Amino acid sequence: MLISSNKNNMKKGKEAGFTLLELLLSVSVAAILLLGITALLQNVARNELAANAADHIAQVGEAVEAILQEEEFFDVLHARAVAPGFTAANIYEFPFNFLTAGNDF
Repeated sequence: MLISSNKNNMKKGKEAGFTLLELLLSVSVAAILLLGITALLQNVARNELAANAADHIAQVGEAVEAILQEEEFFDVLHARAVAPGFTAANIYEFPFNFLTAGNDF
């Protein structure tokens, strides 16, 4: 009788729950999926950041081009170019409000 009850318990144990191998396989599959999703999301974020940076640079370029196309603004900028205000690398630094304020020099 004791032998038969042990066999019944062993059968129930095999049927209920995960074995260690099944658990290891499930965790491995979940980890691989999470790594794949993370890599995909990083690529999407990197592409979005690059698109936003390109858009921002294009807007700054258009603003500078519009400023330089008007003769009076170009003359003011040229006068400032020969005056102090340039950095050591000969790059003129505009204050940020200069680009957003429009015609204020």
